[in-house]
Amino acid sequence: MVIAGTLEAGDIQPRVTLVREPSLSCCGASCAQPATTSTTTPTTTTQPPPPPCGDAPTPYAAAACRIARLRERLEGASPGELGGKPTANRLRASLRQATRFLDAAQSGKKVAANLRRALRQVTSFEKTVAQGLVRKQRQIDPEVGETMLSLSTDARSGIGVLQANAL
Repeated sequence: MVIAGTLEAGDIQPRVTLVREPSLSCCGASCAQPATTSTTTPTTTTQPPPPPCGDAPTPYAAAACRIARLRERLEGASPGELGGKPTANRLRASLRQATRFLDAAQSGKKVAANLRRALRQVTSFEKTVAQGLVRKQRQIDPEVGETMLSLSTDARSGIGVLQANAL
């Protein structure tokens, strides 16, 4: 049942409590006259959420944060939403490899090569998602896929910034 309309403060009437046996003792507040109450709705102000990964102290931390957000979204989806278990495993492997290469670059080992490899893994992730969105059988859920594509674009741009700084 749905009731539509507005409720004014004067529209609320307290329930009257009747005592059937006045000779019996009263049970506390149950016999007291109901008090009239008025309610006010609190006002809340919302601020836009802070940009994710925007306050990372270093470009490496920002890129790692973007890949972590992508991984969180991937882990939050069921295998059915990802187009089946094989596709889900392939996507997880791409992100795992990208993280590994990014960590190696951050430690100073073959920085340019490891950043290139990390970028290649994120690009591979994007291609797998894009293919999963257009295939006929075992398709990736469009909402999940579009979200992951936008997150992977952010991750790619973060790695691109690192590559530009590494030169």
